[in-house]
Amino acid sequence: MDAVQLQLVTGNAKASGALTLYPHGITRPGTADTAFEPGRAATAETTVQVTPTGSVDLYNGSSGAVTVNIATVGLQSHAQYADTYPGVYSLSFTKGDTAAGRALVRVGTGGEADLYNAATVPVNVYADLVGDYDVFPAAS
Repeated sequence: MDAVQLQLVTGNAKASGALTLYPHGITRPGTADTAFEPGRAATAETTVQVTPTGSVDLYNGSSGAVTVNIATVGLQSHAQYADTYPGVYSLSFTKGDTAAGRALVRVGTGGEADLYNAATVPVNVYADLVGDYDVFPAAS
């Protein structure tokens, strides 16, 4: 097993903040997996590389406590990356929300990816390339 796909659900936050999951033993990245605030539950899915013993680190980037429930959605080996990511990711939000998410998607030959907004109004979207994997087979 090289990575785990995890679902995060937060609740009972005492202060606004963000959670970051990352491989144990490396420097914490500057990006968060989900943001949360008091009085609201936040849900996100993320994929995290694991150590040989299956360890990951969780960082609470707020000044207060938060309840975090983590469920394992999937396990991946290096050879399975191409088979377990369909390139579809859903991020839920409501008016006034700032929502964060992470997805592993296949990009086109020119490095592009399609984003689709299913909301009935325009939204502002900011996307960053965090890394790249060279394990996907050529598209047929």
